[in-house]
Formats: sequence, C-alpha cells, structure tokens
Amino acid sequence: MKKAFVLFTLLAVVVFAFGFTSCKQEADPESGNPFIGTWISTDGVFKIVFTETDFTLYQIGESGIEGAGWCDYNGNRAYLTTIDERGGSAVISGDILTIYDLFDDDKEFIKQ
Repeated sequence: MKKAFVLFTLLAVVVFAFGFTSCKQEADPESGNPFIGTWISTDGVFKIVFTETDFTLYQIGESGIEGAGWCDYNGNRAYLTTIDERGGSAVISGDILTIYDLFDDDKEFIKQ
C-alpha cells in the first residue's frame, strides 16, 4: 500500500511539472513590451507581427509578406526601419497601435 502511494505521488508530481511548463504564450508577459504579438488593422486589411527585435507586415487575404524590418523599442513608442530602409514609428495609446510614415496614411491596429 505504501509503495502504491509513493508511486501515485511521484506520478502526480511529474504530471504537474509537465502541465506547468508545456504551454508558452506568443508574447512573453515578463518582457513588459506591449508591442510584442499580432496586431490587425482597424480596416481589416493588414496584420503586423512584432517580436523582440523585428516586425513582419502581411496583407490579409494575400500570400507572402508585404513588408518587414527592425524595431527599436522605447516605452510606448517603436522606431521602425524596413528592409528597403524606409523609416516610420509606432505608438501605443490605450489599446490602439498607430503606425506613422510606413503607409500612405497613418494606420491604426488592435492587438489580436
């Protein structure tokens, strides 16, 4: 009986250990960086994905990448540089991300 209790306890410890470590979120909440993750434009045309160092821009419904580049984060502002060296910036205000100077008009995005 004691052997069965020890085996059950050991099995429970192993299951709980894997249960707590097996899932990872896309954006690391520990980083404190509000940009990291996937954002969808309010007009539903674009999706932009931010990581710790770069971004990738997609046009929804189309295959391939619309644009990509590097990010320099500074609080609620990010400075963006595309592969073809166009510059822009992104600012978070509340739940809205606004991107300036990468499109013909400023675009607003909501985090997905």
